[in-house]
Amino acid sequence: MNDPDTNEMFYGSDDKNFEGPWEVVIGKEIKKEKGVDLNDTEIAANCLLNLLMISRCPKSFEPEYRKLMK
Repeated sequence: MNDPDTNEMFYGSDDKNFEGPWEVVIGKEIKKEKGVDLNDTEIAANCLLNLLMISRCPKSFEPEYRKLMK
């Protein structure tokens, strides 16, 4: 993705790819394209953050999720 104001390039998946329940999102395949200079740990951390912020957690986890989001 290219920022038209700064001409910077951003790598990553669209937020819409993280919409849905955790059970579905966790099962998705991650592909690293050429030119992406993130290591596996950085990619995993980014996926985890997007999972927590965008995806829907299981109902049984909702009380803990609310604590995390404070």
